[in-house]
Amino acid sequence: MKRLFYVWLLASWAQLASAASLCPAPIKVGFDNWPPYHYYEAESPTLVRGYAAEVLTAVLSSMGCKVNYVELPWKRILHEMEFGRVDMAMEANINDDRARYAWFSDSYNPGRTLLWIRKDSHYPEQDLASWLASQWSHPGRDQRLFLR
Repeated sequence: MKRLFYVWLLASWAQLASAASLCPAPIKVGFDNWPPYHYYEAESPTLVRGYAAEVLTAVLSSMGCKVNYVELPWKRILHEMEFGRVDMAMEANINDDRARYAWFSDSYNPGRTLLWIRKDSHYPEQDLASWLASQWSHPGRDQRLFLR
């Protein structure tokens, strides 16, 4: 029984030592207000909520890491990432410029980005590519939507 206790103690210590070496300091995560993925709720203004924040917090917690969320505008998050003042950014698309200074995880978000348009609208196009092509071929026609 005494040996079993020492084996358990050694295994527990090894896990703690391993987690400490993975995250010697809290992970600084940049985020912008983008419900339902990451946001503050009025009732708990210090707790970041949302799908992406909760997944990331769960993963880091399982590794024994602490996380500090820092709310910044998106372009500032990217700048801070590039110069090492933020450790992670959530919900970032991969592109060549960002790949110069960042690693990317596998996709963890099951959602898709779509354009919704009412069926009874006056747009004859049925998909985003056709809609964008027609908007740019007819200057001035409903381009105010992009300025919002």
